[in-house]
Amino acid sequence: MDRLGEMEEPLRRTARGGLSGQNIFPAIQASFLWSGHAWFTGRWPELRQVAEQGLRWCEERDLPMDAATRICSGQ
Repeated sequence: MDRLGEMEEPLRRTARGGLSGQNIFPAIQASFLWSGHAWFTGRWPELRQVAEQGLRWCEERDLPMDAATRICSGQ
């Protein structure tokens, strides 16, 4: 079930902040949350773009996927 519909615009803003290098960890988290929202709403091109950006940020910072998962879960 998609529970992020109301948070779509704040997630977009936070994720886009990472493009300018601002608040990268919240941007990674927002990217993966936004990707989940895109999945549940069937927005496949958006899903691919946002998920790839989040993964790219992880790769650029040598963050393994398990680190990205911890970032997204707030651990």
